Amino acid sequence: MDVFVPRPQPALSAKHLWRPAESQVSGLSLALLLLVFALDALTPARLVFGILFAAPIALSGLAGPKRITRLMILLSLVGNLLAAGINATEGGWSAYDLANRMLSVLSALLVGFLTLRFREASTRAALLDAEEYRAQHERALRELTQAVSGPYDQAAFLERAAQALLEYAGASSVVLGAVSKAVLRAPYSAAVSEGRDTFGLLVPGQRLSTPFLARPAGSGLVWAVQGGDTLL
Repeated sequence: MDVFVPRPQPALSAKHLWRPAESQVSGLSLALLLLVFALDALTPARLVFGILFAAPIALSGLAGPKRITRLMILLSLVGNLLAAGINATEGGWSAYDLANRMLSVLSALLVGFLTLRFREASTRAALLDAEEYRAQHERALRELTQAVSGPYDQAAFLERAAQALLEYAGASSVVLGAVSKAVLRAPYSAAVSEGRDTFGLLVPGQRLSTPFLARPAGSGLVWAVQGGDTLL
């Protein structure tokens, strides 16, 4: 029988847990783009609402594929030009209006470029993190294999296995033992992490409760008990 007690992990804040869905971001980006277009088209060109076309582009970079951001860039440019045409038919053109319109177009292009670059950098960082995690996992697995390899007797093997599993699983404690008639028996070995006492640790002769003995239907080789605090 193997018992693992994972080390407690700090809870993630809502800021880290929440991530908007692609459909939500796409819908909000499109709604914001239409709002900006309406403001730009229905107000005089001197108010320079066209500069806000960069906002839906930046918003589209929160989630979803890059094609959404590219689409927002294209729609922002089209909306900018359409609003410019509407303003021109109503109030004519001036050098000041033309400069402002060029500024809003350049702003949309710049924000779009930076948003795409940011998404690419985030993707590369995620891939590097995944590769690092895989390398750490493989290294820990090799160390675990090496720790239990050798001509050890049963007691030494269990002792080394418990310590190696403790380090591999990142657990607070590990218990290895035999179970007979719902009672933990020898051969037995236990390991605890540094700074943790042995209070509450399973010991030989202790009767195990039903959750420790019955594997839930549909579970794999490892299952959790005690609210997920203990893995078997």
